[in-house]
Amino acid sequence: DNEKMAQQQQHDDVLVQKALLNIIWSQQVLKDDELATYVGQLKAGGIGGAGGGAVAAAPRAQVDLIIESINQDIKQFGFEVQRGLSESDSAFYYVLCNTNPDELSRSASLFSPFELKFIKKLVAAIVAGKGYVTQDDIGKVATEYFVEAKVPAAQQFGYKELSKKLEQEKWLSTHPKHPNRFILGIRASMELRTYMNDQFSDNLVECSICSDVVLAGERCTNDLCTARMHTRCAEEWFRSHAPKCPTCTHEFRLDR
Repeated sequence: DNEKMAQQQQHDDVLVQKALLNIIWSQQVLKDDELATYVGQLKAGGIGGAGGGAVAAAPRAQVDLIIESINQDIKQFGFEVQRGLSESDSAFYYVLCNTNPDELSRSASLFSPFELKFIKKLVAAIVAGKGYVTQDDIGKVATEYFVEAKVPAAQQFGYKELSKKLEQEKWLSTHPKHPNRFILGIRASMELRTYMNDQFSDNLVECSICSDVVLAGERCTNDLCTARMHTRCAEEWFRSHAPKCPTCTHEFRLDR
């Protein structure tokens, strides 16, 4: 009857939610479409679908409902699954975020104490600087940190190797249009949002289109205007609007 069907549906939803949480917990960062595909597969009877064939990705509304339920369960442990835009590939991602005041604390198992302090200085150089750093900039930050913190020679890490590790863990990303520049990766952008708001509120700029924080992105060519936009937001905006800055109306040219 209807009551039994409702109970079965509730039971199935709980199983899907638990299975999806396991996936998110193991991968930490998932693209929008990847997560929607996982939900579609789980709803169809498991990864790969009930019959092993192709399964349609779940609609965004369905995904968000499940994420909302997951967040209700994990918020007591200081975690939350958040959705955000990556400036490296202009794709949306779901990220498992630590909601503790200092989100870098959760990375203690990935990085040594000296590396964590260096990462904070690197984040500061990006956020309070030009929105990116070069490999030479990273080297300068590392050298200054070794001297300032009096890091013993035996514990001075190779910053190039650490940069690669930060890229692998999505704390850093290569700039989409300038391969010699590094920007904050989606994981850092999402996980360190509270930290950045607390430490660098005067340096953070909101996208003129979506009002979310933008660190790299597109800048107005008018030197007197501070307008900035995510590349994705700018490209979508100028498909239906004149190529003028939405803030000062000066001619706006995308960085190519």
